[in-house]
Amino acid sequence: MKKLLILFIFSTLLLAQNPLAYSALGDVIYDNAKGIEKLQNIKLFEVFQPKIQKYLLDVSQTKKYGFALDNSEKGSTKKKYLNKLRELSKTNDFFLRSARNSYDSAIQTNDSQLFSQLLNTGLIDIKSNIVQIKTYYEQHSDEINATEYVKNFFDEDARIKQQEQRLHKPSLSKEQIEEERIKRIRANDRAKREALKKTLDEEAIRKKIQIREEQKKELLY
Repeated sequence: MKKLLILFIFSTLLLAQNPLAYSALGDVIYDNAKGIEKLQNIKLFEVFQPKIQKYLLDVSQTKKYGFALDNSEKGSTKKKYLNKLRELSKTNDFFLRSARNSYDSAIQTNDSQLFSQLLNTGLIDIKSNIVQIKTYYEQHSDEINATEYVKNFFDEDARIKQQEQRLHKPSLSKEQIEEERIKRIRANDRAKREALKKTLDEEAIRKKIQIREEQKKELLY
C-alpha cells in the first residue's frame, strides 16, 4: 500500500511539470501527450489505438528518464535522452498532422462531431484558426455546442477586443468610430468569405484521402 502511494505521488509530480533537459523539444512532446491520448476516443483514430498506447508508454518512461537526468552530468546519457526525444518528436508530429488533416476534412464534410472532438483534444491551434472555428460554430450552432475549452477561448477573445475598443473609443470622433466599425464589419465579412472558400477547397479532399493512405501504411508496420 505504501509503495502504491509513493508511485501515485511520483506520477502526480511528473504530470505537474516537465524535465529541464532539452525542454524546448521535450515540452512539446509532453504537453501534447494528453491530447494525443484523447485521439483514442475518436472513431477515425481507433485504428491507431495500439500505436497511441505504445507511444504514451514511451513518453511516460522517457519523461521519468528526463527527470533523472536533471541531476546528472553524464553527457553520453543526455545524448541518449536527446535521441529518444527526437524519435518521439516524429510520432508527435505524425499525430499532429493527422489531427490537422482530420480537422480540415471535418469542416469540408460538415462532420460536426469530429470537428468538436478534435478541438477538444487541444491539438488544433484555436488562436490561429479563430475566425474559421467561429464561422463553423455559427453555421452549425444547431448541431453542436462549444466545448468548455473552446468557449473559454471565445470569451477571452471577446473580452480582449472589448477592452481594446474601450481604450480607443474616447480618442475617436463619432465619424471615426463609425468608420472603424465599418472597417471591422468589412474585415469580418472578408475573413468569413476566405474561411468558407478554404473549407470548400479541393485540398481538404486530398488531405482526407492522404489520411486514409497513411492509415493503411501504418497498419503495415
